[in-house]
Amino acid sequence: MIQKLRFFFKAAILTLFIFCICIGCYFGLYLFGVLKEQVPVSGASMLPTLPEKGTVPFQKYAFFPLIEHYFKPKLHKGDIVVFDNNKTEQILKEQNKQANGFVKRIVGMPGDTVEIKDGFVYVNNTIIDEPYTLKARSTFGGDEIKDCQKTTIPEDHYFVLGDNRKVSMDSRQIGIISIQNISHYIPFDKQEGIFSKHWRDTINDSATQNKTLFDTAKYLKLLNTEREKYNLPPLEYQLKLEQSARLRAENMLQYDDFDPKAPKSGYTMERALQDVGYTNIVLGEFPIVGYYDEQELFDAFFEQQNTSDFLLNKNYQEVGVSSFVATLNSCPVQVVVQHLAGYVPPNYSTEQIASWNGAKENLIQVQKGWIDLKQNNAFYEQNKKDIDRINEIISLRIYRITTITDTLIKNEWLTEEEKNWTEEDKDLSNEQNQIADLLNERIRSFKQ
Repeated sequence: MIQKLRFFFKAAILTLFIFCICIGCYFGLYLFGVLKEQVPVSGASMLPTLPEKGTVPFQKYAFFPLIEHYFKPKLHKGDIVVFDNNKTEQILKEQNKQANGFVKRIVGMPGDTVEIKDGFVYVNNTIIDEPYTLKARSTFGGDEIKDCQKTTIPEDHYFVLGDNRKVSMDSRQIGIISIQNISHYIPFDKQEGIFSKHWRDTINDSATQNKTLFDTAKYLKLLNTEREKYNLPPLEYQLKLEQSARLRAENMLQYDDFDPKAPKSGYTMERALQDVGYTNIVLGEFPIVGYYDEQELFDAFFEQQNTSDFLLNKNYQEVGVSSFVATLNSCPVQVVVQHLAGYVPPNYSTEQIASWNGAKENLIQVQKGWIDLKQNNAFYEQNKKDIDRINEIISLRIYRITTITDTLIKNEWLTEEEKNWTEEDKDLSNEQNQIADLLNERIRSFKQ
């Protein structure tokens, strides 16, 4: 009996030992990246490195507390990490996504000072080489980390960015992340071959520094191709609209004022058009700040319903675009301004035309009586100034109303001068009536 107990005891000890060895090997294999966990990824924020949809093998980063304390691996710049915190949970909930966190790349380590400027990322005052980004010079600031804002990363925290900077939501919007929120990672040195085959050659990245990335001709082609899908006529490129857009772009950056009403400077689109000698009926302006190339700008515009409706407006026939790089609050920035214009006929009603014609005929009839007053030499000599003035007013009103009526009949828009005439006619009519009342009173007295 005792021998049987000893046998079972030894067997249990051996089984436990083997179990512990297996558990140790299991975690060891995880620890050194031999065993990996498939993590689902979705969205374009990590292009070109990771796919938009599918699963990617990651190494486990978070273990049981005791093992974490002794064996937790070190993270390095360039590592891709999966993390989850209150902000990511809220964002994923709002987007109706079931993902288990964000997938981003470590760009800034604890103790580093990071800054985003002119589309590049600076770490410790040096532009970093980023072959993994989808496009060069594509990094902009956000709500948490703004352009030209230096940020020092505290201990146990990391500055993370998506490789597709134009669409990624990362530390620029949600802030730096804690090491405690990281669950999985892919070391930078393990990305060679499998992932790095999708990366860019960065040799010419700095060549675009402080220069615009926008190609107007390519953008116009993209825009007209889209309009063609909706059976809309293509937009013609108008150099004067480009010039007016340039004037507005310079003004926007000078005054940090992107409001179409230009409350800070008073220099609106209409004033810019006057300065370049361009007029039209339907006008539209759309500015956007950021280092966009033509494809990115096109995509950004058509992701927003109000913007796409603006660019697909059937009443526009001409367009001009200006991209301008300058400094805003001591920070380099690019602004792209579009000016669009078109002509639509006014289509006046027959009642409007009849009203102006009636006013003209009435004035012609009234003027005859005031002209006849000049035949009464005695009365005319006594009231010459007022009689001449009322006839002058009536002649001026007849001339102006005739011109306005002709414009209405031709179904053309009133010129600025003609618009002013319609406003001034009210004052002229009042003055005419005042003089008429005065002269009529004098006529009655003169006859007595």
